[in-house]
Amino acid sequence: MSQQGLARLAWGLTLLTLAIVAVSAVLVVANRATIETLDDANMLEIVLPIGFAILGGLVSSRQPSNALGWVFLVIALANALPALTDQYTRYAVLTRPGLPFSPWIPWLGDFTSTVVYPAGLAAFAFLLTPNGRLLSPRWRWVGWAAVVMTAVGVRGRDARWRGRAGPARTDRAALRRS
Repeated sequence: MSQQGLARLAWGLTLLTLAIVAVSAVLVVANRATIETLDDANMLEIVLPIGFAILGGLVSSRQPSNALGWVFLVIALANALPALTDQYTRYAVLTRPGLPFSPWIPWLGDFTSTVVYPAGLAAFAFLLTPNGRLLSPRWRWVGWAAVVMTAVGVRGRDARWRGRAGPARTDRAALRRS
């Protein structure tokens, strides 16, 4: 892909992330009657993706070979999705019951947050600082350890979801308690 094509892709991912954040913010406003705390509003998952998306867009569009910019873009997108899925779940279950809903919606948000934290893409953001490359080949084992820990985390989240009639926090009582 050409330099110009990669720059367009970077800004496209940036705009997609910012659109997801905007929809999440609109859903927070729509859900305000059912939101009791700031944690219920997912403010961290609304604010963080804005900064990561803009920074990732700037770095990736100007230096497409720098892996750190692309990692920032994926972190931004993976941080924005849980806010959207949580707020839509709240909207479909509490605010306007009867809207289309699937247990896969909150599962997707839960999965994407596992890919970033604690050892996923966040670890790679630290490992690839400052120039988008590992400081030395001796750091490769840390990258592989992050991949293994992320795989274990994803498997643990999958086991947590398995065997339930529906996903966590999708019934009215559970949403009100959260």
